[in-house]
Parts: sequence; structure tokens; C-alpha cells
Amino acid sequence: MHGLVMHEYGHAVAFHSGWAGMRSYVAGGGNDPDVVASQGRAVPLDGSYHIPGDRPYWDRLSGQSGGWNHLFPTRRWMLTKLALLVAENAGWTLNRDLTPFLEAAITTTSLPQATPGSAYRQMLAAKGGVPFYDRQVTGGSLPAGLSLDRFTGAITGTPRAAGASTFTVQLRDYDRLSTPVSRTFTLTVGAGGGANLAVSATPPASHTSAWESVAALNDGIDPPSSNDTVNRRWGTWPQTGTQRAELTWPSARTLRSAEVYFFDDGQGVRLPASWKLQYWNGSAYADVPGAYPIALDRYIRVTFEAVSTTRLRVVLQSGAASVGLLEVKAYA
Repeated sequence: MHGLVMHEYGHAVAFHSGWAGMRSYVAGGGNDPDVVASQGRAVPLDGSYHIPGDRPYWDRLSGQSGGWNHLFPTRRWMLTKLALLVAENAGWTLNRDLTPFLEAAITTTSLPQATPGSAYRQMLAAKGGVPFYDRQVTGGSLPAGLSLDRFTGAITGTPRAAGASTFTVQLRDYDRLSTPVSRTFTLTVGAGGGANLAVSATPPASHTSAWESVAALNDGIDPPSSNDTVNRRWGTWPQTGTQRAELTWPSARTLRSAEVYFFDDGQGVRLPASWKLQYWNGSAYADVPGAYPIALDRYIRVTFEAVSTTRLRVVLQSGAASVGLLEVKAYA
């Protein structure tokens, strides 16, 4: 019964002679450019406006038939890409921004700079085609210490030395007949901005859990992940709201960049809802302009116009849980 209802519904909304576009489609033998591009051939409709039930006219990706013959449920207009492309001739507008109607593509266009000896994580995002995706380095090489997860698209690891590496990534989607696409990237591993000035600072904070340590903020230890269970951590559980972690020097330091590594144990301490840097201008704290991304398992670097200050602090706004940091670095 369901198959019968869907069949008649399909006729009512698109697959009948009442639509001038569908009459033209039938007269042209189904030679629609979008249909041919997707199916690899023209797909005609018979005199009753059915897609032929022969296997060559089944939807190429799903194996489903929108026409008279199909294994289950019989005689149903399946909502396949092929059926939708044919139905478009009736005048319906398809959302071309949806995955089935986009060519597979790597959407990441550039990669942020990495720091020698610091954990790095960056995603090579993709869209279009038929997920899942397979990504491979087909030319050049990643910086030593980094690797690409073919399935997730994550570039992770700890780069070992400064320098620039150029490499090409090829992406295939789940459609075995699709054409692979490629994009070339250059990933620069910087010198880390010189010496980490944070290690010479005193690290006060707004609140520290009794079992955590404010000394973790600038002990110079690079965390293995945001859920570091080995080294010291600074966390504010059970406090929420606005929390602050500060670096204070006995005399002014000229700063041009800073890095933070968020603490997230998946329980009471989670990533902040937002965060920012502030510096002491001699009479008050001033915001450091810049972008403030939020991510797990890597340092987040913020670069800014040079400031001379004796205090730099990280201001964290909690979400549904408390917040924390595993390390803060500052560079001239």
C-alpha cells in the first residue's frame, strides 16, 4: 500500500503530462544535461511517465528505481537523486547546496602555521559527492612529525623542526565512478616566536580547584591532549561564569603573540563558550584584538600588534561546565 501511495503521489507532483517541462523531457528522450551528468546516460520516460525499470536506468548511486519495476517496495517513486533530477523538469527547484547535488571538494583552502615541539591539529574539511571520504597525500610530504588521517581528514602530531612543506592531497568520495579532486597546501612550521616568556612569569588565577594547580599554566610542559591525566592542570570546577588566568612579570615585556591549550576532561571541565586575551596598559586591562578560535587537543595561537606590559591574562567565559587551561605561552 505504501508503495502504491508513493507511486501515485509521484505522478501527482511531477511525473505526468500536465507539466510542460516534463512533456519536453519526454519528447527529448530524457537527454537532460544534469541527468546525463549524474547517470552517465540519458534516462527517458515511457508513455506513462515512468522511468524504465531496466537496470541501466536504476539510480546509479543507490541502485534504486523510480519507475514501474523495482524489488521493494514495488512501483514506488523512490526519492533518489535521479528521480529528483528528472522531477526538476516539472518546475520544482532543488536546493543545489545540498550534498547530493555538489561535486566532491576539499573546502579547506589553507593551513595555519605550526610550532616546533607543539601539538598540532587541523582538519581538511570536505563536502559534496557521496560521503564517506578518503584523503591521501599524493605529492610532496607533510612536515616531519605530522600525519594525515585518511578517514577523518585530521592532520595531527608534533612537528619536529621549522620549515615549509608543500604537499598535495587527493580526495575521493564513496562513489567509485567519481573523479578524484586534489588541492595543494603549504604548511609552515615556524620557529615558535622565540623564547617562551611565560615561564618567567607568576601565574595567579581567579579560582583553582583544590586538586588542580595554578602552576600548570606556565610550567612549560606540552600536554599530550586536552584531557591530560599525567601532568598538572589548572581547572575551576565547580566555579562557572567568567574565569581568569594571568601571567605577571616583575618588569615590562614586549609581546606579539600568545598560545593557550584548553583543559577538557569531558566531565565537569569543558571548552569555554568564548575567551580572549587582555593586557595591563598601566592603569587598566585592555582587550587584545584578534580572532579567538576554540579547539581540543592543540595550541591556539593569537598574534597581535606589539604591546609592552607586565601582565597578560586569559579571560574565559564558561558554557554549561567549568573551564580550565593546561598551558599558556607568550612570545616577543
